[in-house]
Amino acid sequence: MEEEKRGMGGRGPLTRREKVLRGVMVAVAGIAAVALIALVALLLGFEMSVEEMRERGLQVHPNTLSARDWMLSRGVTLEDT
Repeated sequence: MEEEKRGMGGRGPLTRREKVLRGVMVAVAGIAAVALIALVALLLGFEMSVEEMRERGLQVHPNTLSARDWMLSRGVTLEDT
């Protein structure tokens, strides 16, 4: 990769520090992606539970609705993935 040859500052090869920082940035991005997928999966589980309970004519527990609504109020959507 040309950037690796030049380094982050455009001066020579990457230093050890620049390589470590790049690795940390990649790791943080990966963790954020996994966390988002987990939140969306959890929301999907709430949505499916609510839908199934309503289809069966059963009462949905208020805590389930509250948890789902809390996630929606924080901006988690099923379109995030």
